Parts: sequence; structure tokens; C-alpha cells
Amino acid sequence: MRRDHPLVLLCYFGTVLVLSMLTMHPLWIGTAFVSGCVVSGALSGWHALVKRLPGLVLFALGVALLNPLISHNGVTPLLFFRGNPITLEALCYGAVLGGLLSSLLLWGGIYSHLVDGEKILWLLGAVLPQAALLFSVAMRYLPALQRRYQQLHRLHTCMGLYRQDTFVHRLNGSFQLLSVLLGSALEDAVQTAYTMRARGYGSGKRTRMSLYRMRKREWTQLGCILLLTVCIGILLHRGAMQAQFYPRMEFQLGARELATAAGFGLLLLLPGLEEGGAWIRWHLWKPQHSALLMPERQSRR
Repeated sequence: MRRDHPLVLLCYFGTVLVLSMLTMHPLWIGTAFVSGCVVSGALSGWHALVKRLPGLVLFALGVALLNPLISHNGVTPLLFFRGNPITLEALCYGAVLGGLLSSLLLWGGIYSHLVDGEKILWLLGAVLPQAALLFSVAMRYLPALQRRYQQLHRLHTCMGLYRQDTFVHRLNGSFQLLSVLLGSALEDAVQTAYTMRARGYGSGKRTRMSLYRMRKREWTQLGCILLLTVCIGILLHRGAMQAQFYPRMEFQLGARELATAAGFGLLLLLPGLEEGGAWIRWHLWKPQHSALLMPERQSRR
């Protein structure tokens, strides 16, 4: 989905974000977390996922252990800590909440991997063109300011500005460096404004160039997302995935819940299925292509 239309990605991630927070059923949260791991591994590589996964698990465990210390609701006390009960319901709710937050962090990484600055500009340009222009200019100046700061810092170090290792001296040098950096940024902004005015910006009706087109593939993806969302919404409206933790844990695990979790998992796995299909097609096509090229290479030799 890296080359997909930004509108499809917006609908997909908006649907994932809304559906992930509709219920706190353990099966629902587990589906979101496992699907996020599969999609993240398919997009960014399994080695990167293995490096990131322990941090997410530790974060979820931290939330699970912290919640019983804050909330003492529930009717099943496990032990008492400083006179306050540590209940089973609070511990389970903390575990589910930690899984939800970890899955949201995981899907946030998937979002940053699929949606780049160009797609964000396309989405903002249709509704807020001035905000899109401001965002584009800011994205252009931030790396430039970082490089300029490094150059000025090295220059001031060579001039002996930070030779005395005292707080007052370093603070004075930082203020001087900030003053020079802001002056340079303002000068670049003025030059950019003059350049835009010389090129006719604001003199006529604003036009918009788009590099993205809605093809049959994008319409099919949008239809699948809409169909799965409607089916999941109907099942949730009819009482599927109902969960209660306080004062007593109550949640069902029947055919309706399994069907809802399957539909939710299928919706979440759309990018992973697409990447997996591309991987399978490539590995099926590669041996045939190599066999076709082999006689030509042998004949040339």
C-alpha cells in the first residue's frame, strides 16, 4: 500500500483507529495487536519487528501492573498493598489497556511507514491549501535549520566560544547561536517570499497538481474497507464483543465474537495480504524469468 492513493490510506487508518477503540474485549485487542505485528513485519521487516516487540510488551506489562495500584475496583482481591486491595479485575483491565496502547503504537509506526509527507500534503491541499503550504515550508526548513545549526556550532567552537566550561559562558554562547540562527532563518524566509511573488504566487486562481489517480485497484480496496467496516459495525451493534471488567469481569466468546474478530483481522491484514501477494508473485515469476534469460546468456557466451 505504499503506492496507494492517499484517500484509501486515510479511510483505512481512520477506520482502524476508530474500530480499535470501540470495545475493550480481550479478543478484539489481541486481534489488533497480532495483526499489527504481522503487518509491521511484512512492511518493515521481521528483524525490525523483533527489535521493537520487547519494548511494546514491557510497556503493556507496565500498564498492567500500574493500573491495580491506581484503581482498586473489583470484587476479587488478590492481595493488599498498604491497605489497598489489588484486584483481579483491575489487573486484567490494565493488561487489556496496555495491549490497546501497544497496538496503537504499533499501528502508528505502520502509518508513518505508509503515509509520507507528500501524501499528507495531498490530503491537506484539497481542504486547507494554506495549511498545506505552511506544512510544506516547515518540512523544508527544519532539516535546513538543523544543518545550519551544526555549521554555526562548529564555527563558534573553532572561534573559541565554548572554551570556558561554565554555565554562564555556555548559556551566552547558546543565545548568540540562537540569534544568528533566527536571523539566517528570517533571511531565507524573506528570500523565499520574494521568489514566490516573482513567480506569480497569489496573482491568480490557485491550481492543484495531483500525482495520484483512483484506479480500479484503489476502488476495489476502498470497497473492501467499506464492506468489512459495515459488516463489523452491524455485528457490534447487535451486541458482539461486549466486555465488562468492573465490578466483575463479564465477556462472551461465541461464534458471533469469533466472526467479528475474523472480519476485523481481515480488515487489518489488508496491507499485509497485499505485500504477501506481491512477494508470492515475485518469487513465482523470478524462476520463470531466470529460465527465459538463461539461454540468451549462454548463447551470448
